[in-house]
Amino acid sequence: MEEFIPYLLVLISWHPDEPGKFTIERAPVVFANLEECNANGREYVAQREIYHIEFGERRFDYKCIKSASSEETDKAWLEMEDQKASQK
Repeated sequence: MEEFIPYLLVLISWHPDEPGKFTIERAPVVFANLEECNANGREYVAQREIYHIEFGERRFDYKCIKSASSEETDKAWLEMEDQKASQK
């Protein structure tokens, strides 16, 4: 059985006149592979570079992050269940 681990597209923006201030958000979709995620991230940044004036000179970047594996998710779930049980 092959495990499927999707990629999350994380979108980052900042304004050069506001050092240390930035926003980070996750795109509302996940991607089946890294190439698809990177293609969408590049498109996101390219669209904002074309219309940079409309975006108030903000800068944009992205990162693709591999989601948790089934093993990691199962472990986190069991730890949460153990914490709940110990609080009773």
